[in-house]
Amino acid sequence: MAIELDQYKRIRRLYNEGHSVRHIARILSCSRKSVKKYCQGEIPHDAVGAPPSKVDPPLRQALEKELLILIDENKTLPRKQRRTAKTMWQELTKKGFVVGESTIRRHVRLLAQKYPEAFVPLYFEPGEAMQVDWGDAKAWMDGVNTSVSIFVTILPYSYALYASVFPDKTNPSFFTGHVKSFEFFGGVPRRCIYDNLRSAVAKSSGTTAVKQEEFKKLEAHYSFDSDFCNAAAGWDYPDDLVIPKFSIVI
Repeated sequence: MAIELDQYKRIRRLYNEGHSVRHIARILSCSRKSVKKYCQGEIPHDAVGAPPSKVDPPLRQALEKELLILIDENKTLPRKQRRTAKTMWQELTKKGFVVGESTIRRHVRLLAQKYPEAFVPLYFEPGEAMQVDWGDAKAWMDGVNTSVSIFVTILPYSYALYASVFPDKTNPSFFTGHVKSFEFFGGVPRRCIYDNLRSAVAKSSGTTAVKQEEFKKLEAHYSFDSDFCNAAAGWDYPDDLVIPKFSIVI
């Protein structure tokens, strides 16, 4: 029996973080057989159109209420004392909330988009995020001035950068660029940040972005989350990538 795509991604992430099959099965309330089947990614997820898992509404409302209080207090604090998503998570766990840091980070990002006047300092842990974008360039190939596409990724924690040159921006190039980036950086970040690239987004933008089905499979297999900035709002994109126009001679 096929499992939901979100469940597949959770299994892959927990396994990559070092959790045992038994532990994953217990915390996700699924069979060890399913965990063992999907944990190493050797068998791709085979569910088509599976409904996404639901978030507990009372918990979400309670978290939003507490986070809005903390975000509002940020406005009156000196810049160096303002809370980051990480320190907010630490405070909430002390108040008794049993929730992961990644969940708090996701809620903070959503609230920051919902309430633009709120100020939360950007803070990235090592390996937390990778920014992704396309660039364009001209390359001399066999004596012909040819247009090429450059797949660029950057880690905002260290500003380490990787780029691959492709003949186009099609899905195969887009997905291969991800794989090569993961290999170059030696791992997969917890989330990737996009400027609503058509290879990833089918329609809409920002928090209402609808992901491409093939992209959702890549995301689940490599167990990373995705963030999309709002259309025509470059300020919404953390540490925007600025990709210069340049020429490459091959």
